[in-house]
Amino acid sequence: MKNLIKITTLVFALFVSASSFAQVPGYHDVQVGEFEKLAKAGKGIILDVRTPKEYAEGHINGSVNINYFDKDFKDQVAKLDSSKPIYVYCHSGGRSSKAMTIMKGEGFTTIYNLTGGYSAWKNVHK
Repeated sequence: MKNLIKITTLVFALFVSASSFAQVPGYHDVQVGEFEKLAKAGKGIILDVRTPKEYAEGHINGSVNINYFDKDFKDQVAKLDSSKPIYVYCHSGGRSSKAMTIMKGEGFTTIYNLTGGYSAWKNVHK
C-alpha cells in the first residue's frame, strides 16, 4: 500500500510539473496577437522550428528557420543569443513546445511559444 501511495504521489507530481511548464517565469504560451506584438518590438529572435519545406511554403517575416528534426538542432539553437527573448513556433505548437524545453536546458530565459503555431497565425492573417 505504501508503494502505491508513493507511485501515485510521484505520478501526480510529474503531472503537475508538466502541466504547469508554461507557468514557469520566462516560459510562456501566447496567442497570435500577443506573439505578434512581442515579436514586432524587435527585441528578440523569431524562431521557426518547422522543416525547410514547411518554411518555404510560408513563414512569419523575419523568422530564422532551424529544423527541430535536425540531428544537431540543440547545437544550432545553442548558437543563438540566449540573452534575447525567443519567439518560437512550428505548425501547430507541438514541436515548438519541445524546442522550448531544449532551449530552457541551454540557458534561454525568456521564450514565447505561439499557441496553435503557424496554422493559428495564418488564420488570423488571411
